[in-house]
Amino acid sequence: MGAGAGPSWRAVAILLGLGWTAALLLPVATFGEGAGESWDGWAVLLLGWLGVMLGQFAWVANFLFAAALVLLVRGRPPLVWGLMMGVLTSLLAAHALGFNRVQTQDGVMPVLAYGAGYYLWIGVTFLGGVALCLAALSGVRQETVAVREPG
Repeated sequence: MGAGAGPSWRAVAILLGLGWTAALLLPVATFGEGAGESWDGWAVLLLGWLGVMLGQFAWVANFLFAAALVLLVRGRPPLVWGLMMGVLTSLLAAHALGFNRVQTQDGVMPVLAYGAGYYLWIGVTFLGGVALCLAALSGVRQETVAVREPG
């Protein structure tokens, strides 16, 4: 890509990675009875696999998000893989919007409130999937233009 031709996918990946890291340090959810117990993002990351037992698969988006960042840093991702991973990452992140209970050592607890880390995680993970799709599609556009130019 030439100067001023579009976004630097490496810079986009760095910004998204910083946002994801910030989400780990912020409160994500308060759950339980009464005043409840608050969890930061890192705790949810470590125990999120328990959500799979409740049909909550958004935790899996962390792996796809990490792979998306690697592909964005490398530059132009392959079209099919970029689109498939991007769409799946965004869908799994959006799936977290339906969370209303969590699995804990004490059983299933209702979510009482969501913190800034919850919204930041959903946002950067969703945008990571969108960025991967756009990066994959931008490569196709460049190749199409290059083929059409007489040369």
